Amino acid sequence: MRLLRPAESSTQARLRGDIREHKRRLAAVSMTDEFPVYARIERQLNRLQAEHNALASQTRTNELKMRVLITTITHSVTGVAMLYVVWAYGSQPVVQLPPAALFPLGYLLAVPGCALGGISAASWIIISTSVVRRTMTAVL
Repeated sequence: MRLLRPAESSTQARLRGDIREHKRRLAAVSMTDEFPVYARIERQLNRLQAEHNALASQTRTNELKMRVLITTITHSVTGVAMLYVVWAYGSQPVVQLPPAALFPLGYLLAVPGCALGGISAASWIIISTSVVRRTMTAVL
């Protein structure tokens, strides 16, 4: 998690402190009695807030890029692993049951290359992925 959300930079911390200080000074000045001083402090405050918002936006963009990169790598590795399992063990059943136990869907679950009553690696991966996705949707 530290990789996805790095610590606040010293620039951001300094800007936040400056914004707090300017807000405190702005609250202490009367707008009607000392308008030029109030306006100058308000302009400085607006400039600091704009600078802080730009820096925060850049940080969020970098965080999003890192999340997309990690997600892409994870999905790629998972996809390659699934392809390898299907290629290497495609004709061996993951589970072997009596053919009558899988009667209406026995042929589809055995594709590719397993005997009737067996559930192939490809079918197992498809079913497992579907169950996990539905469970995650229901939980979240």
